[in-house]
Amino acid sequence: MPLVVFDNSDKPPVFNNPDLVMTSIKSMKSILGENNVKLVETLTVAEDFGKYGLTEEKVPIALF
Repeated sequence: MPLVVFDNSDKPPVFNNPDLVMTSIKSMKSILGENNVKLVETLTVAEDFGKYGLTEEKVPIALF
């Protein structure tokens, strides 16, 4: 099995802000209906979205 090494210096992990996630889920359920919002298993994927959480404004982020 190959060894995969990630250089996290300019590709930080995405840290979903828990409060933002819970507020978003509540809103989605309200708009779409409780039965239309499904929790799924998390995945590890390549994404540079984590950079948005590191801006000097420190805006909370969540990736769905």
